[in-house]
Amino acid sequence: MASPSKLTQINADTGVSILIVEQKVRDVLNIRHRVYCLKLGKLAFEGKPEELQQDKDKLRQLFL
Repeated sequence: MASPSKLTQINADTGVSILIVEQKVRDVLNIRHRVYCLKLGKLAFEGKPEELQQDKDKLRQLFL
């Protein structure tokens, strides 16, 4: 994966949306505008990353 600062810069410079598919959630939560989490092929969370970061139980449920 390109460095987070590079992805953020590309997004800011071009306005292009970037889809990141990553299992290391913490690596991505700091460089995003919205988060969509799938669990067993179904949408399990949609919202602002801050909401997910504040809900430790939800984080555990989705990623453990």
